Amino acid sequence: MAYGGAMIASLCIVCNIRHNAKTPFSSGKQYCVNCKSFTCHVCETAKEWRLFPDSHLHHWQSHENKILRCTACRVCSGCKATKDARAFDGNSKYCRHCDMHMCTPCGETQRRNELDENNLENHYVKGRTDALVCLSCMKRGYTPRNPEHYICSLCLCENSRSAFSAAALVVCRSATDKREPSEPCKDCLKIHERVIYNNL
Repeated sequence: MAYGGAMIASLCIVCNIRHNAKTPFSSGKQYCVNCKSFTCHVCETAKEWRLFPDSHLHHWQSHENKILRCTACRVCSGCKATKDARAFDGNSKYCRHCDMHMCTPCGETQRRNELDENNLENHYVKGRTDALVCLSCMKRGYTPRNPEHYICSLCLCENSRSAFSAAALVVCRSATDKREPSEPCKDCLKIHERVIYNNL
């Protein structure tokens, strides 16, 4: 804005910076064109500045926050509760409480993206008994229906049911104490058979 030949800077109510004519303001608006809209890092949608919490937007503009989260994305996709932006890790759509779950076989607390979505959904269905099994444990043969450990009688390692033959599993399941070694796993049987063959 020019007054008496001098250029008067206008104050943007969003970024709180005074701009000259090189950074114009939208017609009839009190915010500069740079602050007309911002892209939410969670839903990846460009939205008007009013759709972001004021304090959160200012903290992001001053580089105090690395992730810009709109008001709608403050609602957790898990518990559906509206949370402060600090209750989320990065651009996750789930709050920390809903994002962390304990895997039954390994006993480790895993993030939601380290679990199968169907397994996670079924685990919390009333009346179902599906155990939570992380993707790593699934690769080792553990399943939501059978997350139990079976101990090899030779190497004494804990394994999933897939590590044992069908006949060995019958013995394992009938054992009084599941923590006690009862049958050898498939890998140990192969090694044992190879040793016997080489000694013939």
